[in-house]
Amino acid sequence: DEVNQHIYIADLENSRIQVVSFEGEFLKRFGQDILKKPWGIAVTADNVFVTDRNLHALLQFRKKDCKLVRRTGTKGAGEGQLAVPRGLCSDYNGDVYVAEYRNNRVSVFSKQLQFMKCLGTQQLRSPLDVKVTRNSVVILDGSPNCIHFYSRSGDLLN
Repeated sequence: DEVNQHIYIADLENSRIQVVSFEGEFLKRFGQDILKKPWGIAVTADNVFVTDRNLHALLQFRKKDCKLVRRTGTKGAGEGQLAVPRGLCSDYNGDVYVAEYRNNRVSVFSKQLQFMKCLGTQQLRSPLDVKVTRNSVVILDGSPNCIHFYSRSGDLLN
């Protein structure tokens, strides 16, 4: 969070999110009563989105008070279901992209966490992380150790 100069850390072993200043000073922690194994974090102007690999869920916390706003995802391979979600990011519209390690895809949700679409269902093997640029979606795939580029509409570019 460059505006507030905060760093958000997924504390996997202690089942919480920790927030520190850019200088490393501890500021706060949250999610310890909700999270099991938090993995990925995406911070927007108003929200902190977190993936939890054991809950198979995407959670949205309000940034100002760290309260849970909503949660989506249950374990499975259907639309809106998640299986071992890992890295995530948010785009300029507020849509959230989640790399699913076990489902071999990236699921896209609206900023209200409504399922929108999946990317990479035919090409990905073990996606670890995802980032969105102005024109493309960049996915780090761990099994073949490669990077895939997709158009924002979901077409494979490489």
